[in-house]
Amino acid sequence: KTNVQLQNDVYEVLGRGPRRESHIGVSAKSGTVTLTGAVSSYADKLDAQDAVRRISGVIELVDKLKVQLPLTLSVNDRDIAKVVAEALDWRVSAVSQDIEVMVDNGWVKLSGVVEWEYHRRSAEDAIRYLRGVKDVLNRIVVQPRASSKQPVVMPVTSILRPAS
Repeated sequence: KTNVQLQNDVYEVLGRGPRRESHIGVSAKSGTVTLTGAVSSYADKLDAQDAVRRISGVIELVDKLKVQLPLTLSVNDRDIAKVVAEALDWRVSAVSQDIEVMVDNGWVKLSGVVEWEYHRRSAEDAIRYLRGVKDVLNRIVVQPRASSKQPVVMPVTSILRPAS
């Protein structure tokens, strides 16, 4: 695809659905698509990213979108932190106490240590569509517990026997 074709494909995909009110600029060069401008929620930003990644010919996505919440959706950081903590309790209750939440101007930073990757992903998924969230920085580390079982070790000689 040419750069113009790719750019038009992106505009066409972003022009569909409920997110048309967002003001997104698109440039394309050699398979790299850059999104610029503003969207009204973090959910809109994620939806735009997902839509662009599905377009044939997109090799790389550079996201320079900014989340500018409408005044009616503005929420203070303390309220966002409270709602995030509640969402984590509901979604990943087994490990929510192991996850720390920091909120600064709508940007949510998750940190801590969990045992499984799905806990790490579930924590981010639980908060990505919450009102007031502008972006999520997931710094949760996956660290599997040490197993109490000892690995089975077999000498090589018992496996490799000469043919008779």
